[in-house]
Amino acid sequence: MVLDAAYHEVTLHPEDQKVTIRIRVDAAKNRCFFSFQLAATLATGLVVYLLLAAKVIETLPCYGCAIARSAYLTELSNGKKYYFNKTRVNWDEAEERCKGMGLTLATIRDETDLNATWAEAKRREHSQHEFVKGSYWWLSAKDYGKEGKYDVRWQDGSELEQNSPLWRADADKKKGCVYVDTGKLKGGACSSTIYFICELPSQCY
Repeated sequence: MVLDAAYHEVTLHPEDQKVTIRIRVDAAKNRCFFSFQLAATLATGLVVYLLLAAKVIETLPCYGCAIARSAYLTELSNGKKYYFNKTRVNWDEAEERCKGMGLTLATIRDETDLNATWAEAKRREHSQHEFVKGSYWWLSAKDYGKEGKYDVRWQDGSELEQNSPLWRADADKKKGCVYVDTGKLKGGACSSTIYFICELPSQCY
């Protein structure tokens, strides 16, 4: 039951007992605050009903951000937070792994974003503690064009322009999915397995 724009309430009645879970949503910061009211005699079935309530909680906008903030994020010089994953996967799996942490594949808006993420990627490549070799990292842009038509867009729907200075001079701009290589963007087969960069969504700051 939605009480108002800031409050949500879930009331369950296991074995004629009452469990009320009250969730206050801080819309400005997209965060949840939970409180529980349990009947004193409630015993059997409690775990089951709390799990059911958790399913409702997962639908709230702040749930994803709570998960995202628990990831091992690195704040870069551009003021944004990223997660650099050192597992080689294809683009689709990279997207799913980011989503599973409440994140998105990284979107590069400008040279500032590109320079910041690439500097961190190179730092990890050369750090003796990171065990990373190779310089290819998936980003969120993908070619959605048909019949050879250029239509490369970031995950938020914004276009990665064909004449953008972010592209490498020799980049195949209509080849599947976009990754960063030697400080510039390139296109490659989405089935290729490389590292990937996730980003904390803007609404989670």
